[in-house]
Amino acid sequence: MTLNDDGLVRAQGYPALETAQDDHGRTRLRVPWEDHRRSPEGPTDPARFGESSNLFYDIFTTSRRPGRGWSRNTRVTDKRSISDFLFIGDYFDLTTSGDDLAFGIWTDRRHQTSIGAHLDENGNIVIDEAALEDNVFGARLRR
Repeated sequence: MTLNDDGLVRAQGYPALETAQDDHGRTRLRVPWEDHRRSPEGPTDPARFGESSNLFYDIFTTSRRPGRGWSRNTRVTDKRSISDFLFIGDYFDLTTSGDDLAFGIWTDRRHQTSIGAHLDENGNIVIDEAALEDNVFGARLRR
């Protein structure tokens, strides 16, 4: 099922799904995910990133209440993060408490300025492990 409502051809992934029942036993669904809709139209450095337009990501969320459709997408992050295209979804998760409270966590790379990898003169991938250090960030998700 497609949950993003941006209409763009950009990557989305690593969804987390959580359910919660209200006082009437009806189930509400919540989903946060990695979304690249705010990435530039083209790569900022074609030699390093190829033709990808998915260099940066934000976290978006949506929910579905019983008897209603999916809510409009809501951006959760206040600053986009750089994507390394490898291990981005390791720390994506979601928890709920009752019908009104949800808390999401995700890999946050807002402090990084590079993806931590590049091609050497022989075409081999070279990894800068220090640049791949991730932060995990979390926030309460809006209703």
